[in-house]
Amino acid sequence: MMSQMNGLLRRKLIGRHMLPKKWIHKKTRNNSVYYWNQMLVLTNINQTIGSHLEGSHKSQSIFKNKNLISMTEKGLYIIFKNKNLISMTEKGLYIVMPLVLKSMNKLIDIIDDEMHSIGAQKIAMPSLVSKELWDKSVMPLVLKSMNKLIDIIDDEMHSIGAQKIAMPSLVSKELWDKSGRWSDSAEELFRLKDRQKTEFCLAPTHEEVVTHLIATAKHLTEIHLPIYLYQITSKFRDEMKAKHGLLRGREFVMKDLYTFDANESQAIKTYEKVCNSYENIFKRLDLPVIKARASVGSIGGKYSDEFVLPSDLGEDEIYKCNACQTAFNTELVLNRSDAECISCKSNDLTKMNAIEVGHAFLLGNRYSAKFDAKYSSNDTNAKIIYEMGCYGLGVSRILAASVEVLSQNHTICWPKALAPFKLCVVLPKRGSKEDTGNGTVFGLQFANCLSNVLNEDILIDDRTTQTIGRRLTGLQTLGIPYTIIAGKQITDEMPKFEIIDNQSKQNYFMTQLECIQFLENLL
Repeated sequence: MMSQMNGLLRRKLIGRHMLPKKWIHKKTRNNSVYYWNQMLVLTNINQTIGSHLEGSHKSQSIFKNKNLISMTEKGLYIIFKNKNLISMTEKGLYIVMPLVLKSMNKLIDIIDDEMHSIGAQKIAMPSLVSKELWDKSVMPLVLKSMNKLIDIIDDEMHSIGAQKIAMPSLVSKELWDKSGRWSDSAEELFRLKDRQKTEFCLAPTHEEVVTHLIATAKHLTEIHLPIYLYQITSKFRDEMKAKHGLLRGREFVMKDLYTFDANESQAIKTYEKVCNSYENIFKRLDLPVIKARASVGSIGGKYSDEFVLPSDLGEDEIYKCNACQTAFNTELVLNRSDAECISCKSNDLTKMNAIEVGHAFLLGNRYSAKFDAKYSSNDTNAKIIYEMGCYGLGVSRILAASVEVLSQNHTICWPKALAPFKLCVVLPKRGSKEDTGNGTVFGLQFANCLSNVLNEDILIDDRTTQTIGRRLTGLQTLGIPYTIIAGKQITDEMPKFEIIDNQSKQNYFMTQLECIQFLENLL
C-alpha cells in the first residue's frame, strides 16, 4: 500500500511543481501581479526623498550609506515615514501602508507555519475585556473559516485595484471633531483618555483617518486617480444590546473600503464596480443576499445601499417589490400603512426581516471638503475636492449570518467555500484489525496525498480510543462537507475508503484514485 500511495502521489503531482508536505496545512493566499501606480501611489508623492525631513536627518546623510543595518532607529523610521510606507495619525499611532502590510502578512505566514508545526492552535481573543471576563473569543474552527472569507474578500478587492492598509483602532477626538461625528455619535462611540488627558475613540469606521491621510498627500494629481484603500480589522461600537454572538457584538471584524475619485460621474462608476464585487463575493459563498436601497444614517453622503441576508433573526426590515424586484429598507418609507415601491410606485410589496452584512455609501465631498482633501487637475493644475465613497462588509457577521441561515437540526452548515475543513479523514480504532493491518498508516499517507493533490487543509480524526461510529456522531454536526473513513475495507487486497457526503448522507466505497477523482470534481 505504501509504494502504491507514493506512486499515486508522484503521478498526480507531475507538472504541478509540488512536493509532499510535512504538515497537512495549506496557505490560502494566492500569488498575483501588482502595479506600481496602485501599490505605491502614495509613495510617488515624495519622489525626492528627504525634502520634508526634520532636524539633522537630511536625505543626503540617510542615503549616503547604503547599509541599512548601520542606520539609527530614527533614521529608519524617517525612511519609512517619508516613503509613505507608514503614516502617523497621532504620536504613537500609524497607518501601515500596502508594502509594509504585505511584508507583515508574510511574517505572519511564517509564524503561523511554525506554530502549526508544534501543534499550536490559532484563536482570536477580544481587544475589549470586561471586568467580568464574559467577552467572547473566536476559536480555531471559526477563525479558519474567517480567514477563508478574508481571502475571498482580498481576492475581489485586488480584482478592482484596491490596496490593503491597516489603520489604527485608536483615533483622536481632533479628527472626529473635524468631521462633526464626535458630537453626532454620542452614544455608540467608545471614548477614552490617555495619561496626558488627550481624548480618543475606538473607531467603528475610519472615514476621518483615511481622508486625513489623503489630504496630506499634497502632490497627488488626477493621473493617480482613482485611489481605493481598504482594511480588514476589528472595529468597536458600544452596543446597547449586544446579542446573538457574532451577529451583534461590541467588537467585530469588518472590511472597510474608501475610494477617492476625480468627479461624481467617476465616483458613481466606482460605486457600481464595488457593488458588483460585493455581489461576486456573495455568489462565491452561494448566499441569497439582496441589495437594498437604504438610509445614509450618521455616516452621511448622497445615497447608500445595504446588502442583506433574509432571516427571521434579522433586525432590518426590507420591502421587495414584486413588480420590479427593487428592494429597499423600510426606513425610506414615510407611511408604512400604505407603502409603495421607491422605483415603480407599486403597492405590491413583500416585507421581510433580514440581517445586514454589507453597506455601500456614495459620500460625495462629505469628508473630503471638511479635511480639505484635494488633487491637482491635469489640465489647469487647479486644486479640486475628491469625490468619495465608503463600503463596509461585516466579516464576522457574514460568518454568523450564513451559519444561521443555512444550518438546520442542530447541525452546522457552512457555505462550502468557508467550511473550516472540507475533508476529514477518520482513522481506525486503536488495536482494531484495520489499525494493526496498516490501515492507520495508510490513512495518514492518504491524508497527506489529498492535501497536496487537492491543495486543501485536511482534518485527521485521531481520537482512536473511540469507535468510528461514536466519532461520526459528533463529527457530522461540525459542517465538514465530506468524511473519509479508513474502515473495514481498508485492509482488503484492493483497499477502499468510505466517503460520506455529510449533507446528502450518501456514502460511497472507493479506491484512493477513485476518491481523488471524485473529490477533484466536487471541491
